[in-house]
Amino acid sequence: MRSVCTPAAFTLIVVVLGRPLTAQMDPGVPLGPTVTVPIPDARTALIATTVARAEAEGKKWPTVSVPSTQPEHSGTRVLFGDAPRSCVGAHSIGPLRSGEFLVGGEMGGAVAVKGSVRAAKIWWMPKYPVRNDSLVVRAALLGSPTDTLRLEMTTWSSSGPGKGPWAYPSATRLPKTGRWLVVATSGPNWGCFVFEAL
Repeated sequence: MRSVCTPAAFTLIVVVLGRPLTAQMDPGVPLGPTVTVPIPDARTALIATTVARAEAEGKKWPTVSVPSTQPEHSGTRVLFGDAPRSCVGAHSIGPLRSGEFLVGGEMGGAVAVKGSVRAAKIWWMPKYPVRNDSLVVRAALLGSPTDTLRLEMTTWSSSGPGKGPWAYPSATRLPKTGRWLVVATSGPNWGCFVFEAL
């Protein structure tokens, strides 16, 4: 399997939610819920190349049954009920829900970004923000299983230190045009999306 990820291909930026905060430096980011089973290391996990494989992984990924640890005052907690761990197609700016993630930005339809023009701005909001953890995004071009991408983000964005809501801001270019199967994980949070690259 060939990885197309390079450090230059993924630049962290501020997107929608405020200024970036390094997770380790913002004492307001929750410690996260207690998980009693080991969480797989997504930095080395296989990259799902089909929706069926991704959703099978989602069924096995450890879960917790507690309310969201996003702040109540932010208005985002109401968005986090129980969402199925299934792959959701992106047709607009979102937000989209899958599993324990809300995502929004230039993901598909008329707002999909042409990779040759600039990077797409996308934010990733976990139901359970976990201090000192990272977001790992694994992606595969549907129909071309050798075209894969693995990215890791460690910077939080919020409305202010200790305030939340917390999300991972990002900007990236999917290296080829087409529909990309994207699996996002952070601690017990798991989500799957299909993004378009024009």
